[in-house]
Amino acid sequence: MARPLRLEIENGLYHVFARGIEKKQIFCDPNDFQKFLNIFELAIPKYKISIYAFGLLYNHYHLLLRTATANLHSVMHYINTSYAGYFNYKYNRVGPLFQG
Repeated sequence: MARPLRLEIENGLYHVFARGIEKKQIFCDPNDFQKFLNIFELAIPKYKISIYAFGLLYNHYHLLLRTATANLHSVMHYINTSYAGYFNYKYNRVGPLFQG
């Protein structure tokens, strides 16, 4: 069964997370963590988000963020697809990186 749609609101505070497909690693070395943070840093002004906390683990991540506009879907799409493209290219793989 699919996850129910997330309600997106202006000035919304969200805890979001993404896990590697089949619980596999999404960060394999320190450069991967840094690349994710760089992508995340670019998303802040682009989507007008505020970051309150984050946790990066080897097979998943957590974010606590606030969106100025109702654009959480766009934020997460940008972060996940940008990082997946980097990861797939670096490790010569194809297909989805994140589960669900």
